[in-house]
Amino acid sequence: GNIWEFTPGLRLVEGEIQVLANNDAATASDFTDAAPWKAVLQDGSLVAPGTSGTLKLDANAAYSDNGVVNDIGGFKVATSIANYTGPSGDEGSSYDFASLQFLSLTAATGVTVPAVLKALAITPLASPGLNGRFYMRNRGRCYPFRGGAWLNGADAGLGALCLHSPASGAYWDVGARPAKV
Repeated sequence: GNIWEFTPGLRLVEGEIQVLANNDAATASDFTDAAPWKAVLQDGSLVAPGTSGTLKLDANAAYSDNGVVNDIGGFKVATSIANYTGPSGDEGSSYDFASLQFLSLTAATGVTVPAVLKALAITPLASPGLNGRFYMRNRGRCYPFRGGAWLNGADAGLGALCLHSPASGAYWDVGARPAKV
């Protein structure tokens, strides 16, 4: 369709990549902390959130509070956060973020990206390349939508991923594909 689509089963919590294992997003009744969220290690194993060495998204530049919308540039997959995209505790804002073309996402030196992140289209595959822009905010809890609307032009596509909005975010160009089970 011509909208971003909410994509359950993935979230970013203070920069840590968290997923619902075993397609549990298809049967989850909620996506709060009560759901069985798992963080990802470099070897692809799923562990409890907050475990040491889990994969995170780290901005390439430090946040600067100038009172306007801030796209602070690129980011990378890492095992620690050096640069946050916004102020501490700011759960409700999606205005401070980092972005890059999905195909440009790389890992920090010495960090291995496991196959599970590639299979979930959280990081790029070597081939085929998925076009689109990836937006992320590594403060608070951020939930994903994918795809893009017509106004996103070349930034829309199969690789387009927004991970900068809180659960309370409501936007005119975001929808979902609900299913009755």
